[in-house]
Formats: sequence, structure tokens, C-alpha cells
Amino acid sequence: MNSIAAPVAETVILMWLAGREQEARAMAEHALAGHRGEPGLETHPARLLLDAGRLAEARAAAEADPGPAARYVLGRVALYTGDRQAVARFAAEGRRMTHDPSAARIGAWMLALAADDPSRAMTFATAASGSDGTPVDAADDVAYVRMALRAGERPAAADMARLAGRRAALDPGAPFQAAVAAHARGLLGADAALLARAAELLADCSRPIARASALEDAGRALTATERQAAVGHLDAALSLYEQAGATREAARARRRLREAGIRRRGRASGATHGWAGLTAAELQVVRLVARGATNRQAAERLYLSPHTVSTHLRHAYTKLDVNSRVELTRLVVEHDG
Repeated sequence: MNSIAAPVAETVILMWLAGREQEARAMAEHALAGHRGEPGLETHPARLLLDAGRLAEARAAAEADPGPAARYVLGRVALYTGDRQAVARFAAEGRRMTHDPSAARIGAWMLALAADDPSRAMTFATAASGSDGTPVDAADDVAYVRMALRAGERPAAADMARLAGRRAALDPGAPFQAAVAAHARGLLGADAALLARAAELLADCSRPIARASALEDAGRALTATERQAAVGHLDAALSLYEQAGATREAARARRRLREAGIRRRGRASGATHGWAGLTAAELQVVRLVARGATNRQAAERLYLSPHTVSTHLRHAYTKLDVNSRVELTRLVVEHDG
């Protein structure tokens, strides 16, 4: 984190995990205001939204603030939503970044995940790591173990599970790292109880997609005689994926429920157009704008940057098929009264 002071970064993360999201985002954006360098991935506002499972808002924040940290967020959102073309663009951009060798590895890793190609994923043994050798996302330890097992490389999976355990031991007060270690070990041993334990630990973290992944794996690890519990885990995973907008993951969870004899329809609120397609952040922006607020006033009120507000407004215009604030105001009045 060479562009935001470590104490500020730690405070932002703690506030975020405590549920004080607006304050965390305001502090991060204030610390980065006017700074020409790139914020650390962990404290970039878009990364906080990504980790919190608010994919549409994460994408909007990243589009409003381009750079390496934002590019990474856009790649992850594309992965979760099944946009393989966008992931491929992210990987291609990484290959062109000769000053950052880790960018190419991370891009190749995410491309292998998007293609669901275990053999290709195993070609990039350090792809989930940044320049200092630690994962850009600790949850990639779990993805690595899963891919290694599917590729028939159990020793590599066992090595990664041990490494995740050592990372957790170095920071015993971090529930997320402990959950990642439990998830990795649970996958390695097909241990449904350990996987459920990982999901329990993640209930206290602002990482709903990671929790959904643990629940999904717990459901798969249960035997046929434990069908009711398995369906419960898979249903919970599906709900979390759908709330986040992780359409690729949600489709996989629905497929696994079908394999268990349960059919679940796609979530109706998953619309991408019209009023139902607006995210919570976009709704806040359009309602303030409809009351006469300027972009800067809306930004101050919502603890966002003006660029982020502009991006939310642009997306809302597209979804609502309007071209002016007058048209937008009319729709808000019609909908809200």
C-alpha cells in the first residue's frame, strides 16, 4: 500500500468489516483525493464494494476511477458475472503491463477460472499472487485447491491448503483468513462439517460471495442421505449469489440444485433494465437528482466521489432509457409519488 497510509488503510478495513460502509468509503476517498498514485487494492473504494458483494456498485466505482486497482475490480466483476470477453480484455491488458509481471499472471489465472479450465489454471502456480508473493485475494487459495483437485494434482492442492493454514496462523485474529484455511482443508478432505464451519466464520465477514462458495461446497460434500441439509446449503448459497449479482455463480448453484432434484427459477429482481434494474446506489443518486441536487451535492450527501455519482447516473439513464434530468425526474415522481 504505497499510496495510502497504512494506519488509514487499516482503519478503513476495520470500519468496513464493522458495517460502517459509508464512513469507510468516505475515509478512503478522502485519503485518496488529489493523490496521483494508485491506492492499494485492499483499500480502493471499488475493491471494498467488490468484497462486500455489491458488484454493480463496484463496477460503477471502478469505471469512474480507472487504474490498476480499478482494472482488477472490473476483471473480478466480469468473472463473477460470466463475462468472459471482459475477463479476456483484462488478461490482455495485464500482458501489456511489462512494468508489472504479476499483472499478466493474475490475468491468466482469472482467464483460466472464467474458462473453468483446471489444467490451464495449474499452469499458473503463482497466478493468484501479487509481486510480493501473497494472494491479491486470499479466497484464491480456495480456488487454487479446487482447481488442483479437479486437475488430479492432489499434492499441489495439499500444499496450498497448508499454506492457507500458515497464513491463518500468522494472523489468528482474522476470521476471514481462518475461514479460507478451513475452506481449503474442507475441500481437500471433502469434509462437509469443516466447509460448514468455514461458512459460519464468513458470516461475520463482509464477503458474501466467499461465504456462498463455502456453503455451495458444503452442500456438495454431504451424502445422499443428508439431502435436506445439502439443499439448505445450496439454497443459501444461491440466495447470496443472486443478491450480489454473481450470475455465473448463481447459475452453477441452480444447476447443482437441479442435480439434487430441486428446481429454482432465476431471481425476478435480477433485471438489468427499467426501475427494477437499478442498484441501491443508483436509486439513491436518481432520487437526489430528481429533487434538484447537482452531482457534487449528491456526492457529498452519499459520501461518494462526483465521478462515481456521474457513473451511477449514466447507468441509470441507460437502464431507464432517458436522456435528461427532466425525464428522469418524471419517472421518479411517477414511481415514488
